[in-house]
Amino acid sequence: MNATPHNSRYHSLVAIGQVTSLLLAVISGALMVTTAVSLGMDDSPKVVRGFLLTFLVTASLATLFYYVCRQRLGRRTLETSARDGFVSVGLGWLVVSVIAAIAFRLTIGIPWADAIFETSSGLTTTGATILGDSALFEAPKGCLDAAKPAFGYGILFWRAMLNWLGGVGIVFFVLLLLPMLKLGQSKMLYNAEVPGLKTTADQTTPHLATSVWCVLGVYGGLTLAAILLYHIFGMTWFDAVCHAFSTISTGGFSPRADGLAHYNHLPALQWIVVLFMFLSACNFSLHIQRFTSLKVVYWKDEEFRFFFIVVLVAIGFVATSLGLSGVSRKMLFLNGEEGITFVSVEEYLRVAAFQVVTVLSTTGFCNGNWESWGISSVLLLIAILMVPCGCGGSTAGGMKWSRIVVLFKQLSLEIRRCISPRMVQDIRLNNERLDSGVVGKTLAFVALYAIITLAVALLLSVFEPMAKDVSTAFGAALTSLSNVGPGFGAVNPAGNFAEFNCISKLLLALTMIIGRLELFTIIVLFLPSTWKK
Repeated sequence: MNATPHNSRYHSLVAIGQVTSLLLAVISGALMVTTAVSLGMDDSPKVVRGFLLTFLVTASLATLFYYVCRQRLGRRTLETSARDGFVSVGLGWLVVSVIAAIAFRLTIGIPWADAIFETSSGLTTTGATILGDSALFEAPKGCLDAAKPAFGYGILFWRAMLNWLGGVGIVFFVLLLLPMLKLGQSKMLYNAEVPGLKTTADQTTPHLATSVWCVLGVYGGLTLAAILLYHIFGMTWFDAVCHAFSTISTGGFSPRADGLAHYNHLPALQWIVVLFMFLSACNFSLHIQRFTSLKVVYWKDEEFRFFFIVVLVAIGFVATSLGLSGVSRKMLFLNGEEGITFVSVEEYLRVAAFQVVTVLSTTGFCNGNWESWGISSVLLLIAILMVPCGCGGSTAGGMKWSRIVVLFKQLSLEIRRCISPRMVQDIRLNNERLDSGVVGKTLAFVALYAIITLAVALLLSVFEPMAKDVSTAFGAALTSLSNVGPGFGAVNPAGNFAEFNCISKLLLALTMIIGRLELFTIIVLFLPSTWKK
């Protein structure tokens, strides 16, 4: 085996195979937990067998990939290049999205396109769904246990588990294994996975492994805190776990057919959900610094200040618009009561805060349907908020506010240069000078974001009968690329993607993955130079 040629292409294939095997190992571990939950919650034998078989297939593929790559590698240390990092993460996400979809196919028998769409939506924390039939969430007619879902608890837990794994990035779990397995540098994988601008302040500690442990520690801590508080304020333990997984990951999958609108009668619970969605949309390095230095460092961060102010202004604008328009409770909430027109100030504020934060954090939970309000200015604001979304280094999707801040500063600089052409001034973020290459990449990212959104919307308008109107086509494209979940038109908070055709579902699944990995990681896979020696 040691006589294997040391060419770069062969080396890249080994690196890709090794990382893919570890990604599949993480998914197989999640499947094992889900199988145990399904068995423990007394699901039907078909559902339990489906998860068990998917676990065996995934674990076998992970073992096979790892064994073959390890044999080819011999005793050499695997060093990853920039190309290997991007290709490994990009292809790894595509492979995992297909393999994990087997669980949906074997348990509830949905078509492959639907299974891949649901899996991609879960792993990318988009929260868009094709499971619009409430029969999935509610007990079948004649069932003695009215609280038991039609297809059991395993499917609902698996959707939440996909959210939770995708939120922090399944690659983060792989990064913990790489040093122990002596598989070489992990920095390239980290750069390909972590969202937002890459500056010297991104890595929370000098050692990458320690940084990964810190992020996972905060991620797990927030998840446990959410579970406990959700249960204390009214959820069952199962609902609390599933909703906590989906909240901290900003994923949005819910075990309830009507999502968080099911708990509209528990205002304190919904305010707690708003808090956790907001925290999950903040840069995790700020949380880490808060707990390690015991100092409040949030306001010192320029991106956080911008994000916080936008949240407050947007909530005030939406709440005021709802109050002045006199939206009734029936129209305000997804499941509002008939005949009750009086709405309190707290309810206007709660719905406004919930909808603004769920969009900005890209969680996708909804307690109201913004299209039923009939306020065009609010719809336009929500569409605008779907572009930047959360902060860099968070579990949220979107373009990230750090890039918006840099874009505004560059625009301001160019306007002032019209008056003083010889003026020289640096672009700074948190008093750190940004290299011209970083600024250029940011501008390219913004342009590419717009191009992909318009291209996907155009393709949907051509090939998808459900997206013949502009609002549905644009809303589906934007919400998929930004990993938000609900959109406009047929895919508003009360709708879903069930009626889309197979081509559209696969296109949107790819769009979700492109958005989750921040465009470049997937786009480079389509460049011929990526695959050259």
